[in-house]
Amino acid sequence: RYKKKDSNILKDITYSFSVDNIYCILGHNGVGKTTLLNIIGGLLLPTSGEIKLHKKNVLKESNLRKDIFLISSESFFYKKLNAIENLKCISSLYGVNPDAKYIIKLCSHLDLTKEQTLQKIETYSSGMIQKLNFVLLKILKPKVILLDEPFNALDIKSQNILFNLLKEFHKREHLIIFTTHFSNTVINLASKIVVLKNGEIHATKHINDVSNEKELEQWMLENY
Repeated sequence: RYKKKDSNILKDITYSFSVDNIYCILGHNGVGKTTLLNIIGGLLLPTSGEIKLHKKNVLKESNLRKDIFLISSESFFYKKLNAIENLKCISSLYGVNPDAKYIIKLCSHLDLTKEQTLQKIETYSSGMIQKLNFVLLKILKPKVILLDEPFNALDIKSQNILFNLLKEFHKREHLIIFTTHFSNTVINLASKIVVLKNGEIHATKHINDVSNEKELEQWMLENY
């Protein structure tokens, strides 16, 4: 449960996520999707309730938060540092210390050149910043990956690269939960859909129960 002022943004939500699925959380703007991810990721404290990982309460076991990584719509990179400096600094907070050569190699896989990794983040486009987030994922390899509308700033080629990256994480039994408003993203990546409505889980559906994108769009319209 999460309460803001006099209204409950989230109320009485009980749900178990499993590494067997890639989850997509759907719902209209303002329904609480970002709030839910922020709570799971440890950026917000719920008014009441628990977040459990490995049967332990994440809210009380702060060391568990290193197993959870959230990519949000807001950049947390330091604007006056370059990409290599940022990735080294943030990785060190998770107890990981990649060298510059390894970082440059990972960046090249996402079409970021060596020259670009030496540029300050304040010169980066939103798409380039999002690519850095995914480089950080490859460095940290967190067991729980949370993504809040992660593909909006990316071109089609980059989206496909990142779809494949997330599917590889899924094969290695990492838990992936993401939000989006686009049916094609859902059908290409998710295996389980969870719809939030009025602060509660309103509906769930397995992607195998959907024949095509048009049918998915109709189901989304009916359940928003």
